[in-house]
Amino acid sequence: MIFVRAATALLAVGLLAACEEPASHATPARSKVVDLLGQRGLRTVVETREILFGSGDRRHLVDGWSVDEYDRTQEAAFVWAIAPEATLTFEVLDVTDEQFLATLSAYPTRERQVVTVVVNDHEVHRFGAEPYYLEYRFVVPAAVLHRGTNRLTFRHSQLGSVPNAEPGWRRFAAAYRSILIGPQCLPLRASGPPVQPRVRAQKVPRGQVAPLAIVGPAAIRRRLEIPADAVLQYRLSLPPSAPAAAVSTVRIDDGTAAKEIATRVPRPWFGNGRSREVEIDLSPWSGKTVDLELEVAPDVCRAPVTRAIIDGATIAVR
Repeated sequence: MIFVRAATALLAVGLLAACEEPASHATPARSKVVDLLGQRGLRTVVETREILFGSGDRRHLVDGWSVDEYDRTQEAAFVWAIAPEATLTFEVLDVTDEQFLATLSAYPTRERQVVTVVVNDHEVHRFGAEPYYLEYRFVVPAAVLHRGTNRLTFRHSQLGSVPNAEPGWRRFAAAYRSILIGPQCLPLRASGPPVQPRVRAQKVPRGQVAPLAIVGPAAIRRRLEIPADAVLQYRLSLPPSAPAAAVSTVRIDDGTAAKEIATRVPRPWFGNGRSREVEIDLSPWSGKTVDLELEVAPDVCRAPVTRAIIDGATIAVR
């Protein structure tokens, strides 16, 4: 009996010692260094799919435009092009042939108004505009587009004046209501106007970092220094209502070279969401200051947009 008790005591001591000794094959704990979804230093970029003139949002308008106007007869907002050249900008993330649908009405003149479309200093289309609202479609080839901010200029053949106008009074080329933009390989208005990509923080308790709900093509960007022995971790989730698969692409640019790492999550089926945990080794950039971008977009020519949630995006040290 004494022997049994002694053996039991020795076994317990041995098990306690084994539990206290760390296993050599255990995965080392990782400490979070940077929370990528924190608002400080975070920039968002979304692809432009719709420009509404006269709506109060003038971020796309560069020069050659009037103030916001409103037509009470037709109950519609618009902006006049008041210069021979009226320029605006639009954002592109996935470079492909893009189709545009511009709604405008030429100011009445003796000769027909001819509008030349110029994108990034390349003439891509020309059309005659009527003195009443019509939609004019044109295609901009991928060869003249670039990723980021692009410039679109409408060159007008003439400017019209108000009858009996005083010298120096403004002149008019055309009234613009809207421009719709989308990949040429997909219907531009399959079911209503295009969905505008966006990035929004979800509601969470105070003190927590909110996941980002993304309608892509859209991207988040940060400039930061990569610590030694670091990894990028994030979760890409598609809600059951997501209309298409999502491709998340991480782009890392250290000023000398850029690298892309893509991850695809298939479209949800039978009302069930899908998700994928992503981990990227950042050791090649240890100690370097880089521009890091995380883009979410649909498969090219499979759907115009996709919906996804980015959560837990951190840079951690092994």
